[in-house]
Amino acid sequence: MSGIQATINAQPFMTSGYEFTCLINGQDADMKPGRWARRFTQDHPMRQKMSDLEEAKRVFCLKEGLNDVEIHYRKLKEGDLSILFEIAAYPAPLFYAYAKTAPSGTFKGQILIAKTPPDGFKPIYFADQPPGRSGFLYIRSRGCDVFSTLNGQRLIDMQGLPGPVPLENLHPGANRLELRYSCAGPEIHLAIVGPKAVDYVDRLPKGEQSEIFTVEGY
Repeated sequence: MSGIQATINAQPFMTSGYEFTCLINGQDADMKPGRWARRFTQDHPMRQKMSDLEEAKRVFCLKEGLNDVEIHYRKLKEGDLSILFEIAAYPAPLFYAYAKTAPSGTFKGQILIAKTPPDGFKPIYFADQPPGRSGFLYIRSRGCDVFSTLNGQRLIDMQGLPGPVPLENLHPGANRLELRYSCAGPEIHLAIVGPKAVDYVDRLPKGEQSEIFTVEGY
């Protein structure tokens, strides 16, 4: 078996206001704010090369199938919590954890790890907003500039780098998401993750383009 590699990214430009602990299958994944790390399934061939047993527990904490995720967080100062769990074969993160206002809390859930995404794959979104009132836009492609507006409110500009844009304060029913984008490469790949559904967007942009999407809240 070849094993599976994942990346956990506690984004340096967003995760600045919280301390946190990320547990996967009960094991501390040893993540720090502003850092990223690779973690592997227990059957990965690199496991045989690691002699430090305690380090191996942290690095090879994943398994194929369902994995338990638990994130404990506490706000220390002004700033956000932003953690992505990504596998290269998937069109979006398996989970995205985001907090902005909560003084402390715990996110709990399960992710399904496989070599290829399961049918109907939808990312899990942990957020400190009420259920049905938030989602996120995920830019998968590098070299793309994406400018987004939600219900007339300008969001974070993403210029050149992949990553998430939180979609906060969704209204019940239809919400208007306007995207304006251009890309240095031949393709742009996006995921719009709402409370009810996910929309995977693949385009071959020629110059700057704009589109309007609907994100359903409840």
